[in-house]
Amino acid sequence: MDDVATWQWAVLSDDNIWKAHGEAIHNAGWHIPGLFDTKPHNIAEKINTDYKTWEFQLYTFILGPTLLYGILPELYWVNYCKLMQGFQIMCQHSIMAEEVHEAHDLLCSWHHKFEELYYQRSEVCLHFVCLSVHQVIHLALETIQKGPPICYAQWTIVLEITVFLVCHHMDHICRYLYTSVYTCM
Repeated sequence: MDDVATWQWAVLSDDNIWKAHGEAIHNAGWHIPGLFDTKPHNIAEKINTDYKTWEFQLYTFILGPTLLYGILPELYWVNYCKLMQGFQIMCQHSIMAEEVHEAHDLLCSWHHKFEELYYQRSEVCLHFVCLSVHQVIHLALETIQKGPPICYAQWTIVLEITVFLVCHHMDHICRYLYTSVYTCM
């Protein structure tokens, strides 16, 4: 039932396309603002070794929608863009109720189409799907209850703990820094 040859979305499995895509990511680095210390590496060369978290985030949320246009079949690309747009709305520091509803619609639409496109809602193929795929549809509801994910997400908590641990053994200036970071959250 699950024949790899039928995976229309697996376009990057072609070695030439994958290498060209990696080069495009690397070349796009010249157009990224100086906010990032370095430009992203070629993902085709570094994906299993030195590809950093920020590079994956930059690729997934910023470069991916542009660089996958014309590579992914249109149906898959449009669905990917719905996910990215929904995430970009949800990752704001402040978010209006209308934006939460828009993000919820985008993420639910993405999830529904994901089930159709990638595993045809087949129980036999369910093991291919990560639990985090299902979690996406709850993001907007969690935001209504808890606030924007930036307030409670793992990366924010890790930052707070790190600053606290460093400052715990430092002078009052570092404690001031901790208080400032904590207040901003």
